[in-house]
Amino acid sequence: MIQKDIRENEKEFIYYPSLSSGASKSWLIKNSDLVPGVTSRFYDETFPEKWRHPYFLLTAGHLYKKMDSLQQFGLEKAQVLGDSGGFQLATGAIKWEPTFKETIFKWLEANSDIAMNLDLPPRVKLDGKFDYCLDISLDNFKYFETNQTGKTAFLNVLQGNDEVTFKYWYEKVKSFNFQGWSFGNCRRIDYLMHALAIMVSNKEFLKDSCKYLHILGASKVYDFFIYEYLQKIMNEYTGGKVQVSTDSSSPGLMSVYGGYYWDADWRSGAFLTMHMGRPQDTPYNLEQPLPCKIDCPGCVGKKYKDLTEFKTPQYMTMVNHNLCIFLDTVKNIKLILRGHDEVMSDTIDPTAFQICMAIKELFNSPTPFAVYEKYKPLYVKYNAKYGLPDLGYKKGANPKGNQTAIDTFFQY
Repeated sequence: MIQKDIRENEKEFIYYPSLSSGASKSWLIKNSDLVPGVTSRFYDETFPEKWRHPYFLLTAGHLYKKMDSLQQFGLEKAQVLGDSGGFQLATGAIKWEPTFKETIFKWLEANSDIAMNLDLPPRVKLDGKFDYCLDISLDNFKYFETNQTGKTAFLNVLQGNDEVTFKYWYEKVKSFNFQGWSFGNCRRIDYLMHALAIMVSNKEFLKDSCKYLHILGASKVYDFFIYEYLQKIMNEYTGGKVQVSTDSSSPGLMSVYGGYYWDADWRSGAFLTMHMGRPQDTPYNLEQPLPCKIDCPGCVGKKYKDLTEFKTPQYMTMVNHNLCIFLDTVKNIKLILRGHDEVMSDTIDPTAFQICMAIKELFNSPTPFAVYEKYKPLYVKYNAKYGLPDLGYKKGANPKGNQTAIDTFFQY
């Protein structure tokens, strides 16, 4: 049940940009100027304070051969979340070898404050190999638990492809002594609610050791709404003990396709995007100022014509701008959620609002799985509205995953 004695220092939801691969990797390591006199390192102490974001995700899957990645990116004063490289193993970008767990463990302890354990997600090229993935993940978790020094807060990982496999995975990994949880494959709202039901039923978030909940790879407007609301409920439930976070590479990935965010639409739950192409393909007046509603550092004084060549300066501007739109959206969501729930109901899509209320009910209920079952029709509606896969609830069916992997993120 939700506690009423909320601590004064409540945790805030954190978004970790995943920009340590591809083009952004190069200019961040070089500490290139975004504009004259302003670094492209948005997490640096010298970056304009309004937009400085001292949080960053480093990806072991791309950087594990460079033990000084933290220093190369200049992240000594930022909070760094370490991704273990499980996704790269699942896609086949990295070939699994038993010695890999030691390599990744040492890299994570050297380069991150908080990190996911090295799991093998049972999807993509490992689809249909659930037991194989779980067995290797268990061996990795045992190694991480035994060798952790306390320098990095390691997170247990929950994976699954349906109700049965999520529960089965949890039962196998629940006894490990780590500092919180990371949810994989929980973009679908039914999977997220099922994972939360598992945690609440077993009082995982109330354990003294549990300090973090990270939900992997989400970046839509209503992902942020739901995770912000989850943080609000988590603060009440745990007395401000557990921090909720997510990550994505979307600000960088969108720029690859010429995508320039100009706003967030509360009703549709989408980031509104303009396409910046070559001069002959751009349907805008090239001499007009960029439509940057937030006056972010990279866009000040720039015109449409300044983004019609896809070279490093243009990429830096677009990635930084898209990130600032994300951060501005998160800030506005925080303001909305400080008020009564009715303020949110008047702002966002009713389906997303109902999901938030279902989360609140689940945390308040002595029977979380009953709440999960109660709202299954709502999950179908939500997932259909936001383009997520169709749902299947036949217990024991273990349906194949529907996610499509991007094997390479615009690597140069």
